[in-house]
Amino acid sequence: MLTQDKPTPALFQTKAINLYMRVKNTLDPFCVSSPPIATVNLEDVFQNNFTVYNLELRQCNEGVLYADVELVRGKMDQTGLFTHVRSEWHKNIKIGDIGCHETCKFCNGITDQDCLVCRDDLPMLAEGRCYPKCPTWAPYYMQYTQIFQKKKWSAPYCIPNCPLGYYPDSITKECLGCNLDC
Repeated sequence: MLTQDKPTPALFQTKAINLYMRVKNTLDPFCVSSPPIATVNLEDVFQNNFTVYNLELRQCNEGVLYADVELVRGKMDQTGLFTHVRSEWHKNIKIGDIGCHETCKFCNGITDQDCLVCRDDLPMLAEGRCYPKCPTWAPYYMQYTQIFQKKKWSAPYCIPNCPLGYYPDSITKECLGCNLDC
């Protein structure tokens, strides 16, 4: 007579996960000293598989992203406390290549929608994309300043309307600050 066994719960449950990322094959010292970061939700860990969320490249524009993963597991007793805690390391996991899309000077992803600063020949930024001039749905622009890799970058950002206290220049469409008569 054959009997079908019910699945037994895992003896060890995941208590925490630590993700240590690094970038290889880069000449950028900033990527080495400030590597990308990400989060992992405990409820998304199944055995040795997990999903990475909120990946921040931190302006690393080239290289190959690797991770060392520490799974902290233990047995949970009747009171909900973990005992017999142990660490399981999974080292040198290749996440993938990183780098900006060809239209971006700096980015936070690999697509043409992840630009933070545009190249000089496509200077206008609108919702993460670079354009030669502002698109029709965002015809006005303002100058914005960001700091990347300890350097200040100023660039135009396209917007649908000038904010309160600004008016559009009739020729350039740049949003300019109003004077007292505005």
